[in-house]
Amino acid sequence: MIQQKKCYKELYNFLSSSFESHTDLEIDLWNQVDGEEIPELSSGLAKCTNLSSLNLNISNCLIGDEFASNLAIALKKCPMLSKVKLYLSENDISEEGILAFTSTIETYANLTDLTLSFESNKIGDKGAQFLSSALAKITCLTSLTLDLSQGQIDVQGVTDLGSALSKCINLSNLSLNLKRNWFSDEGILGLTSSFASIQNLSNLTLDISNNCISDQGALNLGSSLATYMNLQSLVLDASVNEIQDEGVSALGISLANCKKISNLSLGLHSNKFGSQGISGLGSAFKNSTTLSKLTIDLQANQIGDEGASTLGQALEKCFNLSDLTLTLCGNLIGDEGLSRLSSSLGNCINLSHLTLNLSNNQFGDQGISSIASNFKNCTKLSSLTLDISQIEITTQSFQDLIFALPSWANISNLSLNLSCNFIDEQSALDLGISLSNCLNLQNLELDLNYNSINLNGALDLASGLAKCAKLSTLKLRIGETSIPYEELFNISTKILKQKNLVVMMLVL
Repeated sequence: MIQQKKCYKELYNFLSSSFESHTDLEIDLWNQVDGEEIPELSSGLAKCTNLSSLNLNISNCLIGDEFASNLAIALKKCPMLSKVKLYLSENDISEEGILAFTSTIETYANLTDLTLSFESNKIGDKGAQFLSSALAKITCLTSLTLDLSQGQIDVQGVTDLGSALSKCINLSNLSLNLKRNWFSDEGILGLTSSFASIQNLSNLTLDISNNCISDQGALNLGSSLATYMNLQSLVLDASVNEIQDEGVSALGISLANCKKISNLSLGLHSNKFGSQGISGLGSAFKNSTTLSKLTIDLQANQIGDEGASTLGQALEKCFNLSDLTLTLCGNLIGDEGLSRLSSSLGNCINLSHLTLNLSNNQFGDQGISSIASNFKNCTKLSSLTLDISQIEITTQSFQDLIFALPSWANISNLSLNLSCNFIDEQSALDLGISLSNCLNLQNLELDLNYNSINLNGALDLASGLAKCAKLSTLKLRIGETSIPYEELFNISTKILKQKNLVVMMLVL
């Protein structure tokens, strides 16, 4: 008989359980215990000798090396473990504690699935070396997740880690979080130069944000990723670095060699590239026949109109794309750039889910109107999230947008962030009328904060929302306006006339 997973969120309940009966155990004590209680926990775990799967979260509990070592010694008495998840973030563990845990983990002969989270501890290069030494011995691993973010790791530490991972040749799933450490381009070379031996890798998540990486680091990373011919899913976050046009272009060109990718996520916000870099980046997905889900975060760069246009041209050649998330806020995009981008998106006829963040750019009426006219071509679109906050939308362009909503006939999930614009009473009335004609709308989120909507406008909007026949979930933000707080009840009452509404959140 298969033992059912047992879950505990209080130490007392676990200590009162039948230890030897556990085979699949989850204990979540986040921010609940301190070091003095670790011996009791350790004593209980040492008696769980039949465990095959353990998920233990003791993050944010001020645990130091002594108690970490105590726990690690206890876990050595669970030799049958094949799946281990240890969450020890935001404690006070240094290289001594890391050594204790790795000395235990390397004894698990059947271990195939390992998660270790040491975020915001004092790992350092020595701790990374101890961890690497253990990983090199666990050659049967197929899935590995490591969170070593904010771990004070320098070049030598990540180089040792890369060398160890090259020996884990059976890995198919790998997730590495190395953000906010101390390595730079040299560290990227050391980390990735040995990766070519992991030829079975199909899913890779790599966070190297906030590490002072420049073009050379991006070039080194791209060269390594180009060897992963079997990669199907890549989530890469290289945000808040020093990457310029040459680096981001080389990265995109290298990724074009990964022909089997169906899910690609690129976090590149707050770097130093512009439109020239976008031209090369587009190579990563242009003409792809396998890519169905794409997420790109380019906020706070300087791609401008030319970059937005180039990006659109690449996207419209991504023939099987169905799920797209683009974050382009703060990129100096004007009317011309948005018009060309939205025209290209209108040619992505297989899109069913679209998230587009365009806030804090420089387009106006022409750009907004281009969204309204082009998105109606995406006839399969069922979910749309659109952020055009902080744009100073005029009444005319706003009307162009909202009166186009009913023509997007299959939309069932809609999120509109229209905050910090000049939307007035008449516009609120028009918005309500337009939404009432969205016949398939089920879930709606509206952010109208910091506009010029008065009480009458809010009530007119509420009347329109009440006529949305299929609406079941509504989240409406309409604060920082001239609407008195005491009128909240009247607005809510009008909306609640919609009988199918199950969940409503109204924020004034």
